[in-house]
Amino acid sequence: MTTYGKNLSITIINITTGTGSNNFASGRGTFPIYTQVIKNKYTVMHNVTTIIIKTDYPDAWYQAFNVSLLHSNITHTISETTNDIIVKLIDAKGNYYNIFMRETTISVDLAFGVIE
Repeated sequence: MTTYGKNLSITIINITTGTGSNNFASGRGTFPIYTQVIKNKYTVMHNVTTIIIKTDYPDAWYQAFNVSLLHSNITHTISETTNDIIVKLIDAKGNYYNIFMRETTISVDLAFGVIE
């Protein structure tokens, strides 16, 4: 607990195709990859009661938040629409949540010389 209430950490990792020409391989075998962190952003939000996520995959986000919050013993409700989910954080004592969010973007390419 802090001055503002309870703490909740969220980590989001975006994996994107790199800028190289070698970004696709098929068939059998194992291919080495080249990765690079291109963005690492840290944001703190105080007094949060509701999280709204706009997405083309609301069911995946629903499942991720529901399982994570249940494992953390955080009372919550989640509603889902066609393109978003709404997570309401509920605390019987009236405490708000501080959200510490880290967003990392990783660029991935096949290693040089793998595909000819």
